[in-house]
Amino acid sequence: MKKSNLILTGTIAALMLLFGLLTLTEPLQTTIKKQLEVADLNSPELTLFMAQSTLIMTAVLTLAFLILWNKLSKAVTNTLFY
Repeated sequence: MKKSNLILTGTIAALMLLFGLLTLTEPLQTTIKKQLEVADLNSPELTLFMAQSTLIMTAVLTLAFLILWNKLSKAVTNTLFY
């Protein structure tokens, strides 16, 4: 993988993780809950949990694949990063 791809992927994954963790804090959580209530969803609490967990897990998995990409087979890395 090119060094520029590594840097870009790592930066995006770190920002996703940062924002995912920030959604666990009170000001952002209240804002997101209000937006979900305006959307009139059946279960805003479940939707909030799913959004937070998906964002955090995607960032963690991307960082893990980025760190371990040398140990993965060439077919897997091409599928994941291209």
